[in-house]
Amino acid sequence: EMCGRDWSSDVCSSDLSNPSSPPPYRDTRSAGRIPTYDGGMDLRDRHVVVTGAAGGIGSAIAKRLNDAGARLTVSDLHGADALARDLTDAVSVAADIGTESGNIDLIEAARSTHGEIDLFFANAGVAIGTDPMDAEGTWDTAFAINLHAHRWAARHLLPSWLERGEGYFCSTASAAGLLAQIGSAPYSVTKHGAVAFAEWLAITYGARGLRVSCLCPQGVNTNMLNSDVAGGGGGDVVRAVGSVLEAEEGAEVALAAATKDLERLPGEAADLLYHLLVLLADAGLSPEDVYAVLRQRQG
Repeated sequence: EMCGRDWSSDVCSSDLSNPSSPPPYRDTRSAGRIPTYDGGMDLRDRHVVVTGAAGGIGSAIAKRLNDAGARLTVSDLHGADALARDLTDAVSVAADIGTESGNIDLIEAARSTHGEIDLFFANAGVAIGTDPMDAEGTWDTAFAINLHAHRWAARHLLPSWLERGEGYFCSTASAAGLLAQIGSAPYSVTKHGAVAFAEWLAITYGARGLRVSCLCPQGVNTNMLNSDVAGGGGGDVVRAVGSVLEAEEGAEVALAAATKDLERLPGEAADLLYHLLVLLADAGLSPEDVYAVLRQRQG
């Protein structure tokens, strides 16, 4: 299942707040904490950067946004050049986003080719490690790629975006950033951090034109899931508790979040995209409560 939150969205207050559709949730926008945004984004001729684009969700996002008319800079450690050759008006940049210098190199290379960056998809991620006894290098790598890369990218994107009064940052976190990943403490901790950072960006800069989304898929049919690199049987657990999405379905959610085109999604997916994090965070509900709501809506 795909869930997530577009913190700049106006559709946070839909019929889940209706007493006839229990349980209700609290709309935090009423307290002025989360700014609203009145429109979507036309992707034609927009410059989009996607990290972790050589495969999986990143590759699918790049293809889908390119189909929508965006100009692409696709990046990965290796293999993004093959994707760029299959796209229209796209370039590839080999970059190690696990370092700040790698993020700087990527952003500068993207700007030198396609000009100012309009949308940035911090999609690259690693699922490594098991518990606190793992080597420091394992924890350092998980933090660098799953969390610090988002911070480093934002550090070098925000000045231009805030000056223009417009920008879009989308991070690929995980359902492990809302719940937990059985078998991998580094993955769980860093993905929680990615969700928190996305929310902080939205709250802090939303009134200055920054839009923020965070994708939190539970299971996607990619090498990361199928190789079970998180250890401890985590991949088997993910497959057991819910349906596994294809990467293209995740890309469709990403496109809907960027353009606000909910017609692209089935009703259940739209609800998940915009409401599940609200339900968990703002109403103090357990996962069982959330699944009960979803089953009711699907019925």
